[in-house]
Amino acid sequence: SLVSSSSVVDVNGASGVELNSVSNDVSITGSSRVAIAASLDAVAVEGQTGVSVASVANDVSLSGASRVVLSASSASVDIVSYGTTVDIDGQTGVTIDSSRHDVSVTGASRVVVETLADAVSVSGQTGVSISSTTHDVTVTAASQLSLVSSSSVVDVNGASGVELNSVSNDVSITGSSRVAIAAS
Repeated sequence: SLVSSSSVVDVNGASGVELNSVSNDVSITGSSRVAIAASLDAVAVEGQTGVSVASVANDVSLSGASRVVLSASSASVDIVSYGTTVDIDGQTGVTIDSSRHDVSVTGASRVVVETLADAVSVSGQTGVSISSTTHDVTVTAASQLSLVSSSSVVDVNGASGVELNSVSNDVSITGSSRVAIAAS
């Protein structure tokens, strides 16, 4: 037992200090704060069956001078909040990407994608699909809604019909060469 009743206990080793236990736990406890720091290299925390970082009453903060990396070599990385929302905020933006497989955003009730200052852009290398398995898909614009194809046709199909209407103004159908309306 190393005890100091009036000051710190200082343990120094010329080539390092090692704390270990052959068959039981090693516990480091402080009445206010426990600090583990390295002045010349990294601090590594490893566990044979896992590592747990927890706080009984307050926040857990992970911060880095440049980057904070959460990674798993053989399974998934889960960021979960059981009490409220998960907030991911980036000073210059947020990027969610996958180098090999799909990215899936799923909500138990709603998924909202919005921007407060600019446009929302959805693009795909081989196409974009927006669908609903059991209910309607609604596309609404505050001013103008445009369906545009830069290299082919715009195809609008409905299983029981297609309806074009305007609540208060005209409906206009124009073509650069001809307009054909036909029923088969």
